[in-house]
Amino acid sequence: MARELPIETKLSEAEAASERAERLGGLLALSHEAMLMWKLNGSIEFWNAGAERLYGFAQEEAIGNISHALLQTKFPVEFTDHIKLLQSERHWSGELHHICKDGREVVVESRQQLFSDGTVIEVNRDITEQKKIEQQMMFLASIVQSSDDAIVSKNLDGIITSWNRGAERIFGYTADEAVGQPITIVIPQDRQDEERQILMRIRRGERIEHFETIRQRKHGSLIWVSLTISPVKNSQGKIVGASKVARDITEQRRIGDQVATLAREAEHRSKNLLANVQAMVNLSQADAVADLKKSIDGRIRALRMSTRCLPRPAGSALSYRQSPEMSLLPMRRPGKSACE
Repeated sequence: MARELPIETKLSEAEAASERAERLGGLLALSHEAMLMWKLNGSIEFWNAGAERLYGFAQEEAIGNISHALLQTKFPVEFTDHIKLLQSERHWSGELHHICKDGREVVVESRQQLFSDGTVIEVNRDITEQKKIEQQMMFLASIVQSSDDAIVSKNLDGIITSWNRGAERIFGYTADEAVGQPITIVIPQDRQDEERQILMRIRRGERIEHFETIRQRKHGSLIWVSLTISPVKNSQGKIVGASKVARDITEQRRIGDQVATLAREAEHRSKNLLANVQAMVNLSQADAVADLKKSIDGRIRALRMSTRCLPRPAGSALSYRQSPEMSLLPMRRPGKSACE
């Protein structure tokens, strides 16, 4: 027969258990994370200081209310399915959306535990800012991936750490081929020193903008690119690498060269035309202004007529040698072509 414990012993054990429960309750109440207890078929029974800070409802405002009604909880599944899952698994974790007293929506990482008496302990950690940052990162990543420009990151040793689809298109290497390789795989041999100079400037915290240079594609062809390179810093502000945006300007350079050639040709022709006009003016003589005007006009018409004679086939009465001479002669028979 088991020996009964003295009444004093039973009381001391009960007191100790009560004291432990009180201490635990105090810890829960003081926890920074939001903690609440609620019944499957009833209302909130416990609401700590963390819940007050997160949601804005004081303890007396929360206790007695239905938690998912008070917080307008958005579950990933229907509420009835959520309860069935809790009853089956006895625990659940995931993301919930809650509405605070001031109308703000917060996203929480929730952990819930169901006990045998139907009580649920719920611990919620606010991850609203984290989710915003994740969404911003995803948005920026989609922009980077969809850009026509090559957007590349590298560490301070010049090793490629990221490579977008624009880089794949411009340089011909896939991301799998490029990441982990030195950035010099796209730099011609005679320009390797550029990368050393760039890394030196990046380590000093400098930003390099619109640097036009030549780079090499996977199969050896050379292209003109415009580079913008910026230092990348970690959370402590230390420079740990660089981001590089490269734009293919090969076609712009080709068009620019053509425009420059045409401009030089136009300048050359303009100078020749002005020289001819000046020569005609110098050769024209007259006693009166009207006669001088008539003389210059005649020489200009003679020059125009002579240019019409130039395309004539070989054997024509007027040779290429004769036409410049004719251009300097006044028209002798008004109304007649100088080529007749």
